[in-house]
Amino acid sequence: MGDLYAVARVHDQNHIKFPLNGMVREMQHYLCTEYELLHGPESLVPMRREGFSRAHLRSMLACPSGLALHSRRIPSLIWDSWFGYTFAAALCVSSSGGFRKSEISLQAGVEFSAMHMSRASLFFILSGQIFRQPTVAQLLGMVKGDQAGVLACPSKADDLGLHFLPHPLFFNFDPDDPDNTALRLRAMYIHCPVSPEKMRSTPLFSMSPAGEPLRGDFLASVLQSVLLTFMTAAMAVLYTWHSFRIGLACALRAVKAPNWVILALCRWRSEESLNTYARVNRTCSAQWLDEVAFQSIDSVQAPNVGRISRFPPQMLPVEVTSFIAKAVLSAESLSPESMRDLVSTLPEVDDDRYMQELANLHPEGVGETQFAGASEDDW
Repeated sequence: MGDLYAVARVHDQNHIKFPLNGMVREMQHYLCTEYELLHGPESLVPMRREGFSRAHLRSMLACPSGLALHSRRIPSLIWDSWFGYTFAAALCVSSSGGFRKSEISLQAGVEFSAMHMSRASLFFILSGQIFRQPTVAQLLGMVKGDQAGVLACPSKADDLGLHFLPHPLFFNFDPDDPDNTALRLRAMYIHCPVSPEKMRSTPLFSMSPAGEPLRGDFLASVLQSVLLTFMTAAMAVLYTWHSFRIGLACALRAVKAPNWVILALCRWRSEESLNTYARVNRTCSAQWLDEVAFQSIDSVQAPNVGRISRFPPQMLPVEVTSFIAKAVLSAESLSPESMRDLVSTLPEVDDDRYMQELANLHPEGVGETQFAGASEDDW
């Protein structure tokens, strides 16, 4: 339907007739109804991925080192390696910041550029002071209250980064939480060092010291391998890298974050996205439904208040209602003579002598001929 209406708009812009006349929508509705009657209403519900929870993230990071990967370049996942530190940080940033796979990695054939997140996108706040290039000693001295920050990059909802880039994402540092995002970013910064002059030209998440960017297909393959270590294959197909965004939106809604906060943190421009991704968790849904068992329903609609025996006093003067009644009765056969007869009953203040002039109109003059040749001043 969207494609068809887009074609119609282009035709309209070029002054070419492309009439839809409502038939397309009627036919679509008919076919959908027929399909549902044959296959059931759930058959047309769009297939969408499920969201990752914090428990899923912990299980991913608890994956044993040495996991075999389907890659000749990196045959196994070694956590104490360049890729291991990078992958762990990418998992945590995506979980806490809802980053898309296209923001974390690049598609095949796409070259890294300034439009992507680089090492210069990562910064730290230590004792209230911002550091773009902190030393290892400064990072090792981080305490609770310090933060790691990431500058978002242009995305499909903000292709130039003008809307969301001015608002960085901040992650609180907690050394006692092994899944802490700021902790994992610090580990990547320390164990995968990049010289200051190369920070702009090095992807935020890279494959090796050579600075090759992560690729989307490879990242998706590694994620599936990690998921299979703690869930079945039938369950693993329900999740992709986009599940991090879904999980973040669901978690924010579960803690009753307002819509504007969810939109800002997930970097969405339209509330329509919330209808798709910010879902109600089953535990939250059941909890709310349990609460309604203890509520009494005593609302009353205005029509159900009941009618009184007498109407309120007339709000309009009697002469006004009398004139209205006469006008209604003679609406279909109102002649110039009868109109002039009603003039005297009009309850109006004749400040501009309109009523007087109306009463003085000649019977034969009512109509277009009365004003033929009249000047603008006469009008």
